[in-house]
Amino acid sequence: MIKINTVEKAQDLYELAQEAPYPMAKRALDALKNGNYEEAGQILEELLQHLGKKNTYRLWDYLQELIFRVILWKQLPENEKEGLWLNEINKYREQIALLLYKQPELETIFEERLDKAISTAKELAETYLENQFIVTPSWEDIFETEHHWEIFNPQKA
Repeated sequence: MIKINTVEKAQDLYELAQEAPYPMAKRALDALKNGNYEEAGQILEELLQHLGKKNTYRLWDYLQELIFRVILWKQLPENEKEGLWLNEINKYREQIALLLYKQPELETIFEERLDKAISTAKELAETYLENQFIVTPSWEDIFETEHHWEIFNPQKA
């Protein structure tokens, strides 16, 4: 691990990473071009830490949103389902797969947090559905089942 010379410099790098990764990467490139390898290393290390945390939070959000929508999809009556939800279920599945593909080290976090994400999504669904009993979705429900939506026709009901 590269040591950062001062607390102030570490704080500056942290704040820069929070604001925007592009300017930080640009600073690292400039440092490399000027032969300042230690500074470039410090900047890149902070940037990687920031991006890793950001993707961890993203994964958590995507998991909760996906599971929440799958629960609602399974529990809502046909006439209350919306086709848009199917698009969102597929979108979150794709986003999770993409994150795990681009950053394989997130796989461990994914496995560790899946049960908690299910629990949190169930709590959200209970609130949304006004304390209805919520069935815990299976792995297949969340990640594999192709959900279908038939447009509700009141005349058939």
